[in-house]
Amino acid sequence: MPPRLRRAPVPALAPAAKRRYGRQTIARVGNRGIGAGDQRLRGDMQCMWCKGDFDLGEGPVHEYMESTPGCWATYSKVLAVEYQNYKALHDVHRLTVDTYAAQHPGRPSRKSIQSTWGHLVALYFYLEKGFDGEQTRRQIERFVEFGPELVWLRPPDFTGAVNVSHVAGAVDDQDHLTRVKEWGQSVYASWCKSHASEIQCMAQKTLW
Repeated sequence: MPPRLRRAPVPALAPAAKRRYGRQTIARVGNRGIGAGDQRLRGDMQCMWCKGDFDLGEGPVHEYMESTPGCWATYSKVLAVEYQNYKALHDVHRLTVDTYAAQHPGRPSRKSIQSTWGHLVALYFYLEKGFDGEQTRRQIERFVEFGPELVWLRPPDFTGAVNVSHVAGAVDDQDHLTRVKEWGQSVYASWCKSHASEIQCMAQKTLW
């Protein structure tokens, strides 16, 4: 069953007011031509985790993998491309999912801790050990046995790292494959700056 999604609230703005939301300054669009009471917003919003700039507005987000609605929408479009071209892109689909989750860990909770660890271990097997998606999936099945040992890892600052918009800009299947791998390597490297030994140790426990 897919994770439950919730609507992301849009901050209320006074008619002539401006405020900070994410990194950008935004203002309410005037009523002329869009109907009284319409509070659509213009501009971009920076995702609090991956630091990418995405379209500003309402939309669904994940239950515990925090992001802006625009970031989640971009990720959803990337997934749609992979589903539509599954024969050509199935080899990196697992990497896409693991990379996005690892770059959007959210706040400490049982679900987010287990999720972040699982996706980091998967990145280790894919990028460090050269496992394919199916081999990685089998290893992660063993990973769930170690849930009680898991603790929150302090996430890195992803400023300057590749984000999902890089993949969304792919021009063909081969470009998509290349960009997903570049994204995964960038996110994994960000985590390894502070947690390489912990990730490797946990991954080794799941090997069989």
